[in-house]
Amino acid sequence: MTHRKPKNTEALLERYLRQECSPEEQQLVEQWYDNLELDPQDTSAWAEASRARFLQTHMPGMPNRRSFRPWKRVAAAAALLLLAGTAWFWLQQTPHNNKTQTLFSATTAAAALKQVVLPDSTIVWLNANSTLRWTGDYRMGQRRVELDGEASFDVRHDTAHPFVVHTADADIRVLGTCFNVAAGKAEAATEVALLRGKVAIKLNDQSAADLVLLPGEIATCSARKGSLEKQQADVQSSFSWMQGGFTARDMPLKMVLEKLCTKYGYSLQWHNRGGGDKHISVAFAAQGFNSMLESLCFVNHLHYTIQEHQILIQ
Repeated sequence: MTHRKPKNTEALLERYLRQECSPEEQQLVEQWYDNLELDPQDTSAWAEASRARFLQTHMPGMPNRRSFRPWKRVAAAAALLLLAGTAWFWLQQTPHNNKTQTLFSATTAAAALKQVVLPDSTIVWLNANSTLRWTGDYRMGQRRVELDGEASFDVRHDTAHPFVVHTADADIRVLGTCFNVAAGKAEAATEVALLRGKVAIKLNDQSAADLVLLPGEIATCSARKGSLEKQQADVQSSFSWMQGGFTARDMPLKMVLEKLCTKYGYSLQWHNRGGGDKHISVAFAAQGFNSMLESLCFVNHLHYTIQEHQILIQ
C-alpha cells in the first residue's frame, strides 16, 4: 500500500518537530514515515528529514526508527560524540540562484546548533555563527562544500567521489571519515581534528605537499603564514561544543574571550592594558556562558562587566 505525503508537509513537519501536532496529525506523520519509500531525487526538506531518520535506523548506534521522537532530540552519527539532547534537529537548507547553478547554504545564529543532511547523506553539525555552502552539482558527484565557522562532519564513504571542505586556509580532502573543522573569523588559523578515517590537507595557493592526518591527530593550517603542521592531541575535546562545551587550543587570551563571547552573541570590549597576548588552552565541559566567562576572568586576574550584549574587560 502506498501512502502519499501529507498535505502542507513543510508546515506539518515543523509542527511535528516543535511538538505542536494534534494526535491525528502525529499519527498521520508517523504512518506516512513507516511506509516511506525514499526517493534519492527528492531534495525537499521533507525528504531530507526522511533520509536523516533512515540513517538513524541503519547506522550503528542509531535509535530504532519506531522509537524515534523529535522531542527526545536526535543524536549525531555514532562516530561523533553523541549530542545527548542539547541541540535542536534542523533540516532546512536555503537555495540561492546565480547565473549558472543553484547555491545552497545553511547558517547558524549565536548560541545555536544546526544539523544538515547533504544530498549524499553526509551529516554535518554546524556550531554557532557558522555557514556551510554547496552547489547544485553536489548531487552529480562534485562533493565540495565551503565552511566559514566550525562544523563536525560524518562523511558517507564514496571512493570514486572524494569529499572536500574548503576554508579560508586550506582544502580538506576525504573519502569517508569523521572530523571537526574550526575555521571561523574567531580562529587564528583553520584547525582540523580527526576522529576516524584519513584526510589530506592542502594549503590554499601553496605548492607544498599535502599533509595527511590520522585518527587522534589535530592539524593547524594558516595560508597567510604558509604554515601547516599536526600533532597528537585529545581530539574528543574538539567535539565538546556539540554537548554545550567550549574549547580553545593555544590561542591568545583576548582571542579566546572573543571566540567565547561571539559564540553566545556578545561583543568584547578590551580595556585591559596587557595580558591579552598570553597564549592559553581551555576545555570547558557543558556549562553556561556566564560560568565559563567567570572562570576565564578569575584565573587570568581580569575584571569584567556585562552591559546588554557587550562584555567589558578591565
